[in-house]
Amino acid sequence: MNSNSVIKLIEIKENDVSFIENVNRIYHHSFPVEERRDFDKFLELMYHNEMFTVYAIIKDEAHVGFITVWDLGEFAYVEHFAMDPDQRGGGIGQKSIVLLLDKVKKPFILEVEPENDEITARRINFYKRCGFTLNNEIEYFQPPYREGEMPLELKLMSHGDIKIDDSHIKSLHRNVYGKHN
Repeated sequence: MNSNSVIKLIEIKENDVSFIENVNRIYHHSFPVEERRDFDKFLELMYHNEMFTVYAIIKDEAHVGFITVWDLGEFAYVEHFAMDPDQRGGGIGQKSIVLLLDKVKKPFILEVEPENDEITARRINFYKRCGFTLNNEIEYFQPPYREGEMPLELKLMSHGDIKIDDSHIKSLHRNVYGKHN
């Protein structure tokens, strides 16, 4: 990343058509179908759920990625974070996480795939460099986004003053995935 580059997070609004088109492209490129909701449901949340915010990551006035965040009261949850593939590896992602943590100012939880190859190890280490802690002792399954799909075994990472317990997991499942267990 050029040392003179300016990185910003901008909340995407309903009328930000070019941002929404870029988010859709990056979202579908970055996440397999079982790790993302249908995009019409994504937009419905963005337009009608006050707990859900989509931030565009801007580098020197160009849209290069996005972060989706749920405000769940005592903590926030990062559901999706993705960069345009051409922008990865240049420090923008880490700067974006720092900006997000500064903007939201509450403990965070996010899900990651268990470490089973170089890519998943790099992703976990990226979040560790951003100050997140891997909570390996917690068995966690992400509820499916669609009927008929299986839950995914994932790991939880946290940042800030939070000790993840059942109440946090139930809040995630209820608010983010619509599961009332």
